[in-house]
Amino acid sequence: MKDLRRTRVGNFSLEDKDKFFTIEDIMKDKKSYFLKNDELKKLLNGVKIQTDLKDGLVKIYYNQKFIGLGEVENNFLKRKIILEK
Repeated sequence: MKDLRRTRVGNFSLEDKDKFFTIEDIMKDKKSYFLKNDELKKLLNGVKIQTDLKDGLVKIYYNQKFIGLGEVENNFLKRKIILEK
């Protein structure tokens, strides 16, 4: 074998090389959590939100809009990256 060329990584292929992807696009296989009105301020202030989601990364939405990523650990969601509020 002379060389090896990677043509696909996960859901992305070589044909996608010139496309623009959002974090939401890249994380499309992750679970989503939709914040209630009283939870946004808590999450932004570092308070963990109790949830029934399994451990791992989740997409966070507020008012049906993607606002960032969080991590669930032991049934508690904490913020990781907040893009906008």
